[in-house]
Amino acid sequence: MANDWLPTLKHYLRNKGYALTPNQDCYDIISPLGKHALCNLRWKTKPVWGRIAKRWEWSIPLEAWQRYIQTSVKLLFVFEKSSGVIHCAKLQEIKPDARVYLGDDLDRGGTIFLPTKGYAQVGKIETN
Repeated sequence: MANDWLPTLKHYLRNKGYALTPNQDCYDIISPLGKHALCNLRWKTKPVWGRIAKRWEWSIPLEAWQRYIQTSVKLLFVFEKSSGVIHCAKLQEIKPDARVYLGDDLDRGGTIFLPTKGYAQVGKIETN
């Protein structure tokens, strides 16, 4: 099942004291300290090597990326299924390093590639 990771990731965040409320394809998240942010939760099997940028990257469909900017998404979470590591980046901090690919062969309408080094490792889920 494509989204079998989502309940596990949400459970992990809730166990750390975060409250999550669905908001379109994102979540309103409230930290244990009461800080609020709109975030996107994704999964990736593993990062890909960007031959052009010569860096490890995650990708997001360009259409979704543009919507995240318009709707003021603050945080991007990636659950890396191959390692169980949870990564998080602040959209505004990683935005200058975004690489645009306008072809339709990856995602219809284009793809954004973001450097994995722009994400912090914030947790780990055992994936046995």
